[in-house]
Amino acid sequence: MSTINTQHNPSFYSGKTATRSHYRLTTNRHGTYTLRLVVPKSLQSLIQTKELKKSLRTRDFQKARMLAGHLSYQFDLMLATLMKKKLSDFNLDVINNIHKDLSVTFNNVQYDFDINNEFERAEYLDLKARIEKHHADVGEVQKNVVVESSATQNSDKKYQSNFKFVEVKDAFVKERMIKAGGKMTKSIDIYMASINEFWNKILSGTNPPITAINKLNARSFKEHLIGTGITAQTVDNKVAHLQAFFTFIIKNYDYPFNNPFEGLKILNRAELKKVTNSFKPFTMDELKIIFDVERYRAYYKKNIQLYFVPLIQLYSSMRVEEASQLHLDDIRQENGIYYFNLNDDEDKSLKTINAFRNIPVHSKLIEIGLIKYYEERKKLGKRTLFDNQGEYVTTEFGAYLKKLEIKKTARVHGTHSLRQNFNNALIDKDVISDVRCRLCGHELVGTNATVYGKDYKVEELKRYIELVQFPI
Repeated sequence: MSTINTQHNPSFYSGKTATRSHYRLTTNRHGTYTLRLVVPKSLQSLIQTKELKKSLRTRDFQKARMLAGHLSYQFDLMLATLMKKKLSDFNLDVINNIHKDLSVTFNNVQYDFDINNEFERAEYLDLKARIEKHHADVGEVQKNVVVESSATQNSDKKYQSNFKFVEVKDAFVKERMIKAGGKMTKSIDIYMASINEFWNKILSGTNPPITAINKLNARSFKEHLIGTGITAQTVDNKVAHLQAFFTFIIKNYDYPFNNPFEGLKILNRAELKKVTNSFKPFTMDELKIIFDVERYRAYYKKNIQLYFVPLIQLYSSMRVEEASQLHLDDIRQENGIYYFNLNDDEDKSLKTINAFRNIPVHSKLIEIGLIKYYEERKKLGKRTLFDNQGEYVTTEFGAYLKKLEIKKTARVHGTHSLRQNFNNALIDKDVISDVRCRLCGHELVGTNATVYGKDYKVEELKRYIELVQFPI
């Protein structure tokens, strides 16, 4: 059985409800997708199961993903109903509606949890029996006990974790360091700066139980960040750091609530794309100033890794995260040509499906010593090409531009500008859109490109790459 990792991602529409489910898609040996819906911790004691499973009866991933989104939305609505009920109000009418609530019409075909299926029917009937028994046991004693939503944490003050904020914060750092090969990387520093800012500004440096931290605290942190005058994207980055921290807490500790930082970002995906696209390319004169050999080397002399990443971006159009996460195995050779193989193996991730690509190494990168540096890292037994992560590269490059008085406004120039320069250089050489999209990792446009588009060999792409020239 294989698993499609959508776990810990909320269902598509669950923001409209009082709670959010999580789901996974798995396939059986025949390639048929199965939806696995996770029951929130606050309802597991009542329902006495952690997961519901449903065959989607399709081998098509896109169709399965769409069905999973709709079904999980129906599941969320059912959960919201359960969470608003008093324990004494539970009866068979509620649970009898579960089957109805888990149905959804998709392309005029009804998909639901198959009560005729022997296994699913047994689970369903068992669930009904357990709630009926639970209803009988509750009686009059618990008339006024309310099952509160785990997202709000409004009235459940009886339960308190024995784990405190500071010890969990330290454990988070240790785990991150293990992933980074035992080192305290700049990426970890950036995460911890955000977490410590929350600790000092919102928790006032105290050490409360982790269960004492709720959505109100998270929202207060967001408001604090907005009040500092930083950009919306920076606010979202810091919120994302805390969201990752609480995902770690939920996975490893007794925190029976939803992630309090989930859903607090300012920019949606379209707005973030608009902000990203607002970066302007550097002029040729600016590139001369930025990459002046003596000035550039002097600035980055203490960190040769930061020296290479912006140059890789300029001569390959990689996103800063793509270049920063490269492994040594991602630099390969074909017919004597070095190329970057961008993939999501191990701990790497790519922005879109179009980001999976091969990019020949430009002769300029070889000239400045990238392959030599790569060989030295191999001799040292390293696994990755660089130690630092994208955020730190971006921050340092921004500081460099500010020093040169080039970065006059926050949304005009940055590392993303280098991708614009690369793309413009290809346009100036009349390189067709299909090639440019494949090199830059952009979505291919039109049926002709997506269906009938050519798969370019490394040798062909190398010729296009070498058309990119800058006066540095």
